[in-house]
Amino acid sequence: APFSGFHFSLILLCTLVAIVDGFDTTALGVIAPTVALDWGLSLPAFAPALSASLVGMALGGAVGGMLGDRLGRRPIMISMFLIVMAATFASGFAQDIQQLEILRLLTGFGIGGTIPLGAARVAEYMPKKRRSFLLVVMFSGHALGGTLAGLLAPVLIDTFGWQSVFFAGGIAPALLAVALFGRLPESARF
Repeated sequence: APFSGFHFSLILLCTLVAIVDGFDTTALGVIAPTVALDWGLSLPAFAPALSASLVGMALGGAVGGMLGDRLGRRPIMISMFLIVMAATFASGFAQDIQQLEILRLLTGFGIGGTIPLGAARVAEYMPKKRRSFLLVVMFSGHALGGTLAGLLAPVLIDTFGWQSVFFAGGIAPALLAVALFGRLPESARF
């Protein structure tokens, strides 16, 4: 099929999800020095919280893929994205490193589920001639989101405090979730 408005909408949504996920993946890494200073901790104390995101991503990828294949990719992708939203926003209220570790695990879990489900959607629906390129575009969104976190964090921290980076990372998915509910199609097999 020729590239259409439907395809544009789908690639835009999935790329925006990847951008938000990249922002949320990188958020703790860019604000850790400020949080460490605020909580009186050394930077190595953040290693478990940073690793928790990666463990969560591995678990989320496995669980999200399995559930998406059984129950439908649309509802599972949206559910996983809501987990990212809630856990990232809640990270702004963390009072200690243990709470942050749990919230980062949950954030990673949601991210691990959304990225492969978004990629599956792009691979299913994109015209064959442009499929590979558009998958690269979607995955590049993750790196772009991480870059945005690095660029925006200093401004947010100086203006509103380190918590605002997590709040921004939670509010953006909330706005995008509305678009996902309205515009994200289900996989053809469902």
